[in-house]
Amino acid sequence: MSAQHGGRSRPQINPDLERGRISRGQLFAVLFLAVFPTMAMLLPGDLVRLGGRYGWWTPLLAAATAVPAAWLAGALGGRVGDSVSAVMRGFGPAAGRALLLVEWLALGAYVVVTIREAGEISAVTLVTAHIPVWVLTVLGALPAAILAWLGPVVLGRAATLIWPVLVFMYAGVLGAMLPSTHIIWALPLLPRNARFAAWQPVLRTWVWEAEPLFLGAGLMHRVRSAGRRTAGGTLALAVAVSALLTTVGTWSMVATAGPRGVAVAAFPALDLVNRIAFGPFVQHLQSVVLPIETMGTVIKEGVFLWFWARLGRRLAGGWTGAVLAVETVVGTSLAVASFPNLLALDRATHLLLARWALPILVGGTLVAYAAALIPRGGRRT
Repeated sequence: MSAQHGGRSRPQINPDLERGRISRGQLFAVLFLAVFPTMAMLLPGDLVRLGGRYGWWTPLLAAATAVPAAWLAGALGGRVGDSVSAVMRGFGPAAGRALLLVEWLALGAYVVVTIREAGEISAVTLVTAHIPVWVLTVLGALPAAILAWLGPVVLGRAATLIWPVLVFMYAGVLGAMLPSTHIIWALPLLPRNARFAAWQPVLRTWVWEAEPLFLGAGLMHRVRSAGRRTAGGTLALAVAVSALLTTVGTWSMVATAGPRGVAVAAFPALDLVNRIAFGPFVQHLQSVVLPIETMGTVIKEGVFLWFWARLGRRLAGGWTGAVLAVETVVGTSLAVASFPNLLALDRATHLLLARWALPILVGGTLVAYAAALIPRGGRRT
């Protein structure tokens, strides 16, 4: 059916169908929280260690390619549909399932690292007593699995509430640090060497900045019609905002603690928060900031678990809840068993994700869309 408007016909949208989908704003919120919380917490130290005092330029440099790639994936997804359906449409049942299996393994690597990242962040930020990391990892994965089971609509609503608060607090922390910064430590603004553009720091940054690309493509079938028409810009915006905020935050950390202080810290953002005290009455600002950071990290875990469960159900069939439960247990167990400390986790980010999982997920998404656009026999272009 169609409605006449200005001499042109437009298809009517089923309101019941749209009610079970996420809006453009919710898509941005979900994808922003899928990348920014762990990127801001874990990446700055690596940037300065690998890229030198000008490492805060690296997120912007990586975004120069990550933003167009995300826009392309979103634009194709808005036209073709979600990446899982595009794989089956472009490659057929046999080859399509083989590619989905490879992507399921690659996404599983991301899930395992993400769950372990959340546990490590919680161990360092939220507790002062000696609590085993595996306990905190399990406690973080449980609410994430519940959010994944409730689905993208609930994830989108929760993300819409949390992301502006997280950005506001992040900006507040950076503003509160201005009186104690030493600008000379972060000057000159224009880099005098190219260490920040080396392959290793750029690739490490891409591990995070590529997440909105393949997650957004996987969510596309759950986005409302209006949101799909502008999905390219939404995915690109999530990458660009995350990169810009990380750049500003890393520069502020360098100006506050110096390049060496940031390079030797495991969580320089945490050190930044711990330095803030507003007189004798308002202290320990981390008691407010870090729970919001943790909420964002839990939503990130939930998005990854949801997409992983969707791939698993497409491959093995069965009830989505059962697939999600099995994969959550497997992913959490591997996260605890595979990475005994932060050093092992950092090594896995570079070796497992950057060199293997990242190319598979980004390349597989774009290749699937390209294959789905190729006309088949009996179809007119």
